[in-house]
Amino acid sequence: MFYGRILFFLIFIISGSTVFAEDLARYRPIWIRDGFADAGATHEPWIFQVRRNNSSFNQWRREAYDYRLSEEYIKTLAESGITVYHIFFYKGFGFDAEKEHMDLAAKTAATAHKYGMKVDTYIQWNTFCYETFFADVPESERDIWYQIDVNKKPILLTYGFQQSFRFRPCFNHDGYMNYYKERIIRYAVEKVKTDFIHFDNFNYNHPRDADHNPAAIAAFRMYLEDKYSPAQRLERFSFTDVSHILPPMWNDSNPADRIVIINDPVLQEWTDFRCWTLTTRLAECARFARRLNKEIVIETNPHGLVGSNRAWEAGINHPDLMQYTNVIWTEDRNNPRWENGVAIGKFRHYKLGRTTDNFILTYNGKAQDFAENLALNRAIGWIGGIPDRTAKK
Repeated sequence: MFYGRILFFLIFIISGSTVFAEDLARYRPIWIRDGFADAGATHEPWIFQVRRNNSSFNQWRREAYDYRLSEEYIKTLAESGITVYHIFFYKGFGFDAEKEHMDLAAKTAATAHKYGMKVDTYIQWNTFCYETFFADVPESERDIWYQIDVNKKPILLTYGFQQSFRFRPCFNHDGYMNYYKERIIRYAVEKVKTDFIHFDNFNYNHPRDADHNPAAIAAFRMYLEDKYSPAQRLERFSFTDVSHILPPMWNDSNPADRIVIINDPVLQEWTDFRCWTLTTRLAECARFARRLNKEIVIETNPHGLVGSNRAWEAGINHPDLMQYTNVIWTEDRNNPRWENGVAIGKFRHYKLGRTTDNFILTYNGKAQDFAENLALNRAIGWIGGIPDRTAKK
């Protein structure tokens, strides 16, 4: 009897330690395991609509914009079978600048929860709107929380050639990432009570825009030191001291776009380092969110298998990254069809999702798009925003 109790105690301790050792970043929330149908409002807060001044979303469309946040619209979605309501939350202007919009998202989320839906909040990953961010967080300007090139100029997003107010944040800067978790993700979980976080623009810049932020350089050097012993570094690079290694630099005679085969070992490691950075930071954010609410779904938009070298182009290593996601977006337009005797479709994306235990979100328009999605994705996934025919007249 005594030994039986000892054995039971040991089994309890071992199994208990296994439970406590669970990595929340890799957790798959219970509520999404049987699929979902996601639809709702735009992912753009009004502050961005006004600052961007895009013809698709301008001041003259405010009534239609507000209608998507109304109880009437949300109730209609719920009655139509939508299980997840999509709403804007954070675009990169800084917490203080966007608090009014985030609180509006919280109010709208409460309405969606009232009608039994989960809430999917849009959180921009790759935008640092310096005009307001510097005012909100002065140290972000002083300590350079954004990416810079070799000439110390900010690295920008390239939307429409008229959005130079959107710097790219430095993902290797602990100050920025701590702010992002504590101020943005925490508010989404605790205030909005989100069930689903969509990290948008989840990628790195093209290699021609290599980040030379001091934090990124220091992180790259530490990555090499941690990855290789001195003997291995000697074999890999022909020297052991990596304290002067820099990210790649390009010029007109040596442009990044002309590389076909990557022979340079430092350039190979820099490519891996970028993938490691995005994967590590995503895991960190997922773990942080799930310590606040274990049942939060994590989603990004790294795109799927589109036939290009995503590790080189954007720092994306799908198998590694998708350990920490439950859903990914792919925004290509390879919808199912026959074209010149060739079958085109998104089956590779869906196979990637099945292999990594992820659902795939993709644009659907025609009946065959939904048919392929349902057959291979195990879920309806993304339905879309409000159609014109359902807008308030």
